[in-house]
Amino acid sequence: MITTITGNDYFELKKYVSKIESDFIKENGDLSVFKIFIDDDNPVNVLDKITTSSLFSSINLYLIYIPIINIEITDFLDKLLVNQPIANEVFLIIDKINDKSKLLKDLKSKTNFLTFDLNKNFNAVNWILQYVKSNSGDIELNTAKYLKDNVSKNKQQLSKEIDKLLAYNQKITIDSINLLCDLSLDANVFNMIRAIFNSKPKEAIDTYRVLRLLNEPFLKIVATLTWAIYMISIIKSSNKNISELSKQTKLNTNSLSSFKNFSDKISKQDLRKITSKLLEIENKSKSTNFDADQAIELFFVEVSRYGSN
Repeated sequence: MITTITGNDYFELKKYVSKIESDFIKENGDLSVFKIFIDDDNPVNVLDKITTSSLFSSINLYLIYIPIINIEITDFLDKLLVNQPIANEVFLIIDKINDKSKLLKDLKSKTNFLTFDLNKNFNAVNWILQYVKSNSGDIELNTAKYLKDNVSKNKQQLSKEIDKLLAYNQKITIDSINLLCDLSLDANVFNMIRAIFNSKPKEAIDTYRVLRLLNEPFLKIVATLTWAIYMISIIKSSNKNISELSKQTKLNTNSLSSFKNFSDKISKQDLRKITSKLLEIENKSKSTNFDADQAIELFFVEVSRYGSN
């Protein structure tokens, strides 16, 4: 029997294939499963293996990974479909297939065709809560939101990070996320801003240096920092509450709420000074004889003074 698996929900796809493999091994033994990557093996050789019986098992499971469809692969799949029925179990794990191709129509009509696509209404926070619970862990709603906002919204990446966090402690906290996970650029910039306005320039500088060691471009960091200061400016210049402001500006409510504290700590005049100084650094950074990294670190020290007022 031949099964075709495709789709962009790699987490669910991988989980399904792992279960198929595990169940097959329990029933037929370790030597009954073969993983073949077409990139590493000639399609002609693969076809011979699939259609040949094994001395070690009466039936085998072949997991065929196909990263790209080309003329050679199409020819291989055409021949495989013609050779049916096949005594062995064959799973074709294909990264992407042209929606309008004849091959797709043939695979849908002649194989057991399964698609694992990401749900457009996928709720990452609910998924985090369920995944942690299913692995005997504990996480609060706000912590799950923090994990989604600051680490990843991708199921596959989230599962790896959650597994790591649970290995450290079954109770996942914001502190353990900050300790063990690689925060996104936006999250790190937010931590920098939080440190600046809480008069902790050293903490802000340390975070900045980590980003630079990770090869984050200077201008990308500055752009995200500028966006954060822009949101603080909007809050500062409005008398509306966060909910009303979000509706009016179409800006994320959580992001605006995060910067509300910062806007309360600085005057409009000082905010203009900060904006002007950051723009000056950005412009000068395009000159080869300007030390942009040193300038931005001094900027953090200067801004932290405003935050302490």
